[in-house]
Amino acid sequence: MTKLPSYEAAALDLDGTLLNGSDLSNENVAAVESLKQRGVTCVIATGRNFHHATPTYKRLALSTAIVSNDGALVSTPGGAIISERLLPLAVSSDIIDSAKALGITCLSYFRHGVHTSSWFDWGPGMERHREIGRFFRISSAPLMRTKQVYKTLLFCLDAVRLDAFQATMEARYQKELDAIRNHPNVLEFITKGVSKVSGLDVLAKHLGIAPEKFLAFGDGINDRGMFVWAGLSVCMHHGHESARNAAKMVAPASDAGVNFAHAVASVLALPAVAPAQA
Repeated sequence: MTKLPSYEAAALDLDGTLLNGSDLSNENVAAVESLKQRGVTCVIATGRNFHHATPTYKRLALSTAIVSNDGALVSTPGGAIISERLLPLAVSSDIIDSAKALGITCLSYFRHGVHTSSWFDWGPGMERHREIGRFFRISSAPLMRTKQVYKTLLFCLDAVRLDAFQATMEARYQKELDAIRNHPNVLEFITKGVSKVSGLDVLAKHLGIAPEKFLAFGDGINDRGMFVWAGLSVCMHHGHESARNAAKMVAPASDAGVNFAHAVASVLALPAVAPAQA
C-alpha cells in the first residue's frame, strides 16, 4: 500500500461534510477507512457537542482525541479532557436570559450535554439536537446559569433579529467572545480566540504531528481557519463560498451525501510515494 505524500493526519468536519443531515453514508465510511489504510490518522473536528459526535466517531472506528464544540473542548474517546476553554459565566448567563426575553432559541453546550430553556421557532432543522437522547434536556434558565458552557447556539427564523442580537452581544463582550455565523438563522458564541484551529493546535501537539502534515475536509464558515492551517484542505463542492475560496482544493460535484468520498478520491489521486524501505 502506498502512502499519501507528506500527510500524516486528517481533520474531518461532521455536518455537511461526513454527515448529510444525520446520515453517514457507507461511501463516506469507506473513504475514511481508505485514509486510515494509508497511514493517515483521522480526527474529528466539529462544532457538535462531544456526546453528539461520539456515535459517528464509533461507527468510523476512530481512536484519537476529538475536537468538539468548535475547538472549545479537546478530549479522549473516553471523555478525559486534554484542553477546554469555557465561556465566562456572566457572559453565557446574559446570552441565555437575553435570548429567552427576545423569543430566540438558545442551546447551551455543557460538558454533560446540550440544554435549552426554550423552543422558539423549533423545527425539523433543530431536531437533530435531540438525537443525543439523555444528553439533550429542556432546562430552566436559572439552572443553566449555574455552570459554564463551551458555547451557545442561537436559532431564529428572523435573521434580522439575530443580526441585532449579535451586534449587541459583540459590543457588550468584545473582549470575551467571538461569533460564528454559518447560517443566517443560526448564531453561535464561543470564547474569544477559540476555534477549530485552536483545538487542532492542541491536538496536533498531543499527537506530535505538525499542521503542514494535516489534511482538512470541511464545508462551512467555521472550517475556513483550518483550511488555511492545514497542509492540504478540501472543501465540499456544496460548501459555503467563503469556505471554497479558503480551501486549497474543492471536491468534484456529486450528491452531498457522498461528496466527502469524492473529495478523498481526489486526494488519493494525487501523486503518491512508496513507503520507505527498511
